[in-house]
Amino acid sequence: MVGDKIELDEEVSAIVEISKVFSRVSDPAMRDRILTWALNKYGESVRSPAVPTEATPVVPTAGSAMSRTNHNEIPGVAILEDDGKIRFTIRDPKAKSANDAGVRLALVATLVHEQLTGKSEMSSKDVLVPLLKDWRIYDGNIRAALAKHKGILRDDDLVRLDSHAKTEAENILREIQDPEIQGKWKPEQVGKKAKRSKKNEPTKPATKKGNDAASPSE
Repeated sequence: MVGDKIELDEEVSAIVEISKVFSRVSDPAMRDRILTWALNKYGESVRSPAVPTEATPVVPTAGSAMSRTNHNEIPGVAILEDDGKIRFTIRDPKAKSANDAGVRLALVATLVHEQLTGKSEMSSKDVLVPLLKDWRIYDGNIRAALAKHKGILRDDDLVRLDSHAKTEAENILREIQDPEIQGKWKPEQVGKKAKRSKKNEPTKPATKKGNDAASPSE
């Protein structure tokens, strides 16, 4: 009986604390995301009713909050594989430039990594760098842009987002899932500027042969 009472007291205390936290969250979509994360991390046999099943996939609409097909997938963004690795399925980061694309991908990757795995920190070497290389934008400019972003926090190889960066990432995620928004930048644009510059370079005059050629010093 004593053990049951202690267990009941702990349960009531936990419910009270959770209620206090959710009373400060006014956005219903944000509440759903918090509940989903908590259930993915701590729930063993319970599933959030806010998370649709495989049989009822969600089609995102303009301005809608982040939608999910199940607890292992964020449609059009990422899938958590059976081996624990994340496979990104983003087709358009809705970016304005290569640097903008790099920052947007870094923010979203870190956010969905936390949403799918429950871990707030993500390996740059194992997750972020391969993603940026896959988009053909991993270079010095991207590294500098990421280093300047105040919301992307680094601890050696691990990266995480502060609260402001998470809000920014959530907004980007909505844009990525919104079929009505089209990005101005495309990955095939990478390298075109450099090729145009080389094409416009003046051609060096050919070295004359015979008597006009420079003679070696004696």
